[in-house]
Amino acid sequence: MKTRNLLRSQLKALLTANGRTLLLAGLAVLVVLPAHAARLALVVGNASYVDSPLKNPVNDARAMQNKLQRLGFEVTQVENFKRRDIGRTVNGFATKIRPGDEVVVFYAGHGVQVKGINYLPAVDAEIQSEEDVPLNSLNLSNLLERLDEAKAGVKILLLDACRNNPYARSFRSGSRGLARVQDAPSGTLMHFATRPGSVAADGTGSNGLYTTELLRSIDEPGVPIEQLLKRVSAAVEKASKGQQEPWVEGSLKGDFYFKAGSGTQVASITPVPTGVPEQRDPEIDAWEMAQRANTAAMYNAYLSEYPRGRYASTARVALAGLTPSAAPAAVPTAAPAATQIAEPADPATAAMFNGKTITIIVPFAAGSSIDSDARALASVLSRDLAAAVVVDNVPGASGVLGTKRLLSSSPDGLTLMLHNTGYVVSPHLMQSTGYQPSSSFEMVGMATEAPWVVAVRPGTNAAQAKTYASGGTGTGSHLCGASVLKSMSPQAFHVPYRGIGPGMADLMAGHIDVICDSATSLLPSISSGKLQAVGITKTSSLPSLSGVNLVPGGGTDWTGLFAPKGTPAAVVKRLNQALIKAGQDAGYVQQLGQRGRSVINDSRVNPSGQSQFISDEWNKWSFMKQFQS
Repeated sequence: MKTRNLLRSQLKALLTANGRTLLLAGLAVLVVLPAHAARLALVVGNASYVDSPLKNPVNDARAMQNKLQRLGFEVTQVENFKRRDIGRTVNGFATKIRPGDEVVVFYAGHGVQVKGINYLPAVDAEIQSEEDVPLNSLNLSNLLERLDEAKAGVKILLLDACRNNPYARSFRSGSRGLARVQDAPSGTLMHFATRPGSVAADGTGSNGLYTTELLRSIDEPGVPIEQLLKRVSAAVEKASKGQQEPWVEGSLKGDFYFKAGSGTQVASITPVPTGVPEQRDPEIDAWEMAQRANTAAMYNAYLSEYPRGRYASTARVALAGLTPSAAPAAVPTAAPAATQIAEPADPATAAMFNGKTITIIVPFAAGSSIDSDARALASVLSRDLAAAVVVDNVPGASGVLGTKRLLSSSPDGLTLMLHNTGYVVSPHLMQSTGYQPSSSFEMVGMATEAPWVVAVRPGTNAAQAKTYASGGTGTGSHLCGASVLKSMSPQAFHVPYRGIGPGMADLMAGHIDVICDSATSLLPSISSGKLQAVGITKTSSLPSLSGVNLVPGGGTDWTGLFAPKGTPAAVVKRLNQALIKAGQDAGYVQQLGQRGRSVINDSRVNPSGQSQFISDEWNKWSFMKQFQS
C-alpha cells in the first residue's frame, strides 16, 4: 500500500507540474487502455532451405514486420530459423504475452502435413521420411497451445505456408499443402494462403502472392479482421485466376481491427467525457516514472507493485546496472521447511546472467509432466537470475535426443536440461545413448519429485492382479511396475501401451488389473473416483492420497537439473543457488503441490548430493538391462 501511495503521489506531482493540472479538452476522445490490449507479433520468414530454397519468405517477413510495427505491434522477427531455434523462438515470444494481449503470428515458408498435423520445417531440416518431420519442424498445434496457455485475448495466425511439400517423394501419404486444424483453442482465427490440401505460389515479384495482397489491405482503417481477410482472399483468387483460394478457420470472441477508423469503437478503446483526466495504465505510469528517476528506490517500487509485470525483467536488468547497494530488496515469501537454505549470491557472480537468455531443454513433448515442472521452474529462476528463461522441448528416443542436444551445447550455463528417471534408465535399455549418467554432465541439483502410486479399479484387489499397464518399455509406469509392484502384485504381467492414456482406459474398462505410475499422472483419476490408490512410496498431504499404505523400495518420480560438461564451477554454483531459492518460493511450491509434486530440499539439491544420488539410481535400475531388446 505504501508503494502504491508513493507511485500515486509522484504521478500527481508530475500531472500538476507548475501548478497546472493536465486535463483533456474539447469533445469526447478515445483512450487506449493498454493494460489489456498490448499488441504483440511473431513474424517468421523461412527461405534458405537446404532441399528446396524459396525466393520470397524473408522479404515477406521483413515487409510484414514494418507494416505491423507501424500499426502499433511489438514485433519479434525471425529469419530462417533452424532446428535449435524452434523452441527458444516460440517460448521466448510466449513469455512476453500477458492475459488479454492481442497476438498475431505471421509465417512465410514451407509447410507440410503428416497424418493431419501441420508442421513448419526448419531451414536445416533433415527429413528422409514422415517420422523425421516432428523433430525438424515447428508443430503448429503446439504453437497454438502456447498462445492459449499465455491467455492471449486475440490469437490471429496468418500462414503463407502452403508452398509445395519439398519432401513429398519420401512421404507415404503424398499429402499436399496443409491440413485443417481440428483442435484450435477458442478465440483463434487462422488464415491460410490457400485451401487445405492445396499449394500456394511463392510469387513472381518481391513477395508471395498471398502476402502481397495482405500487405495491401492490412492497414485499411475501420475494417474488421473478418472482412479484411475476405478481401484478401478475393484478391488472391482473382490474381491467381482461381488457382489459389485462401482459407479461413476459427473465429474471435470480439471485434478486432488492425487499424481502427475514425469513430470506430473497439474493446480496447473507451470514450472519455469532456473535462475528465486521461485514464492511463497505472503500470505504465509506474514504469515510466522509474525510468525517468533511474534510481534503485523507484525500480524497487515498480517491482514491489508489479513483480511479474511486463517490464519486470527490464527493471531487474536496470537494477543490476546500478551500484551493488542498489540491488533489489528480497521480497519476503513463505518458504517451506527446508534442509538446504540458499546462500546469498556472491556479489561478483550474482549478476552473471542479467539480461541473458537461458534455455532449459526438456527431452519430452510439451504438455508432459516434466514440461509443466520446467515451465514452473523457469518462471522462478527468471526472477532470481534477472534473465529470460525459456523451455525448449526436444522429444524423441525416450529422452535421448534432448540429452544429446545438451551434450553438444556450450558449457556457459545458458543451456541446461531438466530430466527425469529416464536419464539413468535409457542407457540400460539402449545399446548406445552417447552419454554416461554419472560423468557426462555437470550436476546443478535435484529439483522435484512425486511418489509412485499403485492404483486399481475401485473395489478390486491389487494382490490378485495378473496384468499391469505401462506407457511403454522404460517409461515411468514400467519402472514403477517392475519395482513397486513386486511386493504387491508379484504375478502381474507387464502390458506396454503406446502412452499411459490407453493403458488407463483399459484399466477402467476391466481389461487390465492394476497400474503403477507417478502421483502426478494418476492424481486426476484418483481424485475423481475412477481409480483407487492402494499403495504409495512416500506420504502425501493431498486428501486423495492421505492414508494410503506405504510401499517400500520404489523411490520417487524425480527431476534433476543438468549442465554441459565443463561448465565453470562458479556458474554451476550460481545456478544451484537459484534452484535452492526456487524451492523456497511459496507460489512455486503450491503450484507443484497441486499436481502431487514437491520440491527436493535435502542434500540431493546440491551438486555433490545429486552426483551421489544419480550414481545410486544408476545402480538401482541396472536390472532394466533385461529389457534392452
